[in-house]
Formats: sequence, structure tokens, C-alpha cells
Amino acid sequence: MTRELLDKNFRSLGEQFSSLTLIIPEGVFDGLAVIRRDLTTIKREIFSFLNDSRSYVKPVEYSKLPRVVYQEKSPELIVLISDPADLTLAVSDGTIIAFSVAEQCRSQVYFYQKLCRDFPDLALWFPAILFDQDLESAKELLDAISPRLVILENSGLIRHCADRSIPWIAGPLLNVANSHTIAYLHDSCGCVGAFPAVELADQLRTLVVPENFYLCDQRYGPRYLFTSRACLLQTVSGCHKTEMDESCIPTCAKRAAITSTEGESMVVVKEAGNNNAVYHGSVVESERTGPFDRVLIDLRNIIDEKSFDEK
Repeated sequence: MTRELLDKNFRSLGEQFSSLTLIIPEGVFDGLAVIRRDLTTIKREIFSFLNDSRSYVKPVEYSKLPRVVYQEKSPELIVLISDPADLTLAVSDGTIIAFSVAEQCRSQVYFYQKLCRDFPDLALWFPAILFDQDLESAKELLDAISPRLVILENSGLIRHCADRSIPWIAGPLLNVANSHTIAYLHDSCGCVGAFPAVELADQLRTLVVPENFYLCDQRYGPRYLFTSRACLLQTVSGCHKTEMDESCIPTCAKRAAITSTEGESMVVVKEAGNNNAVYHGSVVESERTGPFDRVLIDLRNIIDEKSFDEK
């Protein structure tokens, strides 16, 4: 036993409890031999004492997933729209047409029901922000039509879809980042596909994907930055109201282009039924390679330069 070995084994305690000081009397190590396993036991007992006698919890051990052979594929399309007029688009067999559901959908449930009955193969794309009455309205919509496929960016609907055996794809904002997440969503939640996190590059080649699970990627569309429940347009393009009221979310539809102090162009978009959202001035044109089964083309009329108020 040496002081260096003791420092190494108990360093983690000092990092968590900065008030601890290691005091070692002279000659204490003379002729002392300690099994390393016993040092670990002593450290855990000290940790338990300093944590109100709570016992040590071992780290979670993940099961090893099988290796996969990377394969390039010829992906099929997912086309995202928000205008019913676009439902007449001529598309090839195998293309998924997804209709964007508004964040405040409580007053449009019957509209979406009729849309899905008129177009039985239509998929629904649910946004990240859904709560209170709008979340309950979304569940009511799913119960009424039981769509063939939905794309979810709101985790509040995952269990609802799983309990009703509604196949769903994890949208980009759910930020699926590894094989264990994919395995859990597939095995426990009925997930049939996912958009891997945009940060992944070479890691895509090593993702372990269950059989008949769709890996998806966005290839073209607006570059989303963030959503705000506050009104961003009042200070950009002005408004006759001094504060938001109950009519702002369902009825207001405006947009404006702004330029940051670094010279980057951005777009503030307020659509009827949605909160204020900010997008980058340029569109996504991804060339990310990977074993993708589906690629997304976002055709929503978000970046419409003709209707901008430049600021």
C-alpha cells in the first residue's frame, strides 16, 4: 500500500465532497498490504456514510448489441405538407405523405379526422409542443381514426400510440442518438422508425437497427432553430396589441426576416394554430450518408421570401 495508490482509489470521493481532506500519519503504510477489492468496499462504505447511509448503486450494465454490416440503400420518400391543396401531388408508390398537425389542434380535430378519412394512407406529423387540452385533443384524434402511421416529436403521445398498436416514427426533435434508444423504443413502445440525431455522422454506420425498422433523414426543408411561446414578432414587425391574448395562437399568421449581429439571416414565423418559431434563413440540403430507408422532403410553406418584413 502506498499513498499514491490510496490517492488514486479515493480521488472520486474528493471530487464529490470537496470538504474532505486525506490525512495519513507517518509510517502507516509500513508492512501494510490491502486487497484492491477491499479498498473498493471501504470507499463505498464511506460514500454511503456521507450520503445519509444510502447504499451504493451499481452502474447500469447494458447488454451488448450485435454488430451490423453497413449497407447503402435506395431510400424512399416522406413528404411533409401543411396545405390540403398539396394532397393532390403526384407521388410514386411507396412515398409517405405526412400532414403537419398544428400545436393548438383542439379546434381542428374534426378537420384532421375528415382529412384522414378522405385520404386513408395519409400519415400525421405531431409537433413537439402539445399540452393540456391540445394533448388530449391529439389523443382523441388518434382514437377516432387510428392512422396507419404517425410521426411523433412529442413524447406524451408515445405510450398512447403503443397501447393502441399505432405504428409511429420518432421525429427529428426526439433526438434519437444510439442503438440502445432504438432498441428500447422498438421493443417497448412499438416504434417502427426514427430520425437519428443530426450530430451523428460516422456513427450511423454502427447503429444496430431491428428488422423492418426505418432509419430516416431530412434531405430538404427549412432549418428549424427554436420555438417560443412568447410573441417574437411584436418587437420585429410590430403589432397593435400590447400583449398576447387567447386569439393570438389560433388566428395570427405573420412572418419576418431578421439579421443577427453576426450577419446571419433568420426567419420568424407565426402560423395560425402554432407558436412563434425561428428558422435559419437557408434551407437544409443534407448530403449525409447512412443506411437510410426513408428521406424527408419538407414542402411546408415556411420560408416564403415574398411575404417577409425585412428587419
